[in-house]
Amino acid sequence: MSASTREVFVETGYWIASGGTEDFDRFVGEVADRDDRTLVHVSAGGGLLAVTTATEWADVHLTARVHDTEPALDTAPWDAVDEVSILVDPPTEDDERDSSLGIMAGPVPEDAPEPLPVPCPTGEPAWWRLRLHARVGDTGTEEHLLLLWPADRRPTVHHRTGGQDR
Repeated sequence: MSASTREVFVETGYWIASGGTEDFDRFVGEVADRDDRTLVHVSAGGGLLAVTTATEWADVHLTARVHDTEPALDTAPWDAVDEVSILVDPPTEDDERDSSLGIMAGPVPEDAPEPLPVPCPTGEPAWWRLRLHARVGDTGTEEHLLLLWPADRRPTVHHRTGGQDR
């Protein structure tokens, strides 16, 4: 299992994970136009997802863990837990990584933190399952836990909803 922890500064009320080459600008427009507060929105092709935050303008503490198999489900300490599928593309010819999942906290991809390493061992696009946990802690800091593992594409599952108004 590989793990990564980072602070992601959110200034739009959501952050985006990109596993592929779908139309980023179009997806951002779709997310911005939505009037619901669903925790996770997935693009039609599955290569982009947007995570709604409880805050519009603050740091979100993001921990990501990549697993070989599905981890145990634990919803108790979280306000919301959603599970979705995301398509991760293999690296391009110029990319030295095995593959990655880009995290963008605003509408400008150039402001993105370092991507999370998510492998595509066959060299072909690969489906991954992503379980997103969200909560606002006692100090007011929003925390997200992102668990990823290889799995076939499946429908979205809302394991837990509630807590902060999303």
